[in-house]
Amino acid sequence: MNQDEERWAEALHLERAHGDRALEWVAVRAAELERKGDAAGVERMREIWSRLKQLVGDDRRH
Repeated sequence: MNQDEERWAEALHLERAHGDRALEWVAVRAAELERKGDAAGVERMREIWSRLKQLVGDDRRH
């Protein structure tokens, strides 16, 4: 599995696990990682966020 496939799998998992709150979960996690100085983790959350937005559509707020 390549990195793109991993991010899609993570996005799908989070959408299933958190439903309508998946985008919020990713945003909170990204903020936590940013406070810890984990730039790679923040980038990963951004990549997941992007895929989640495609899954759920643009009608939800972030």
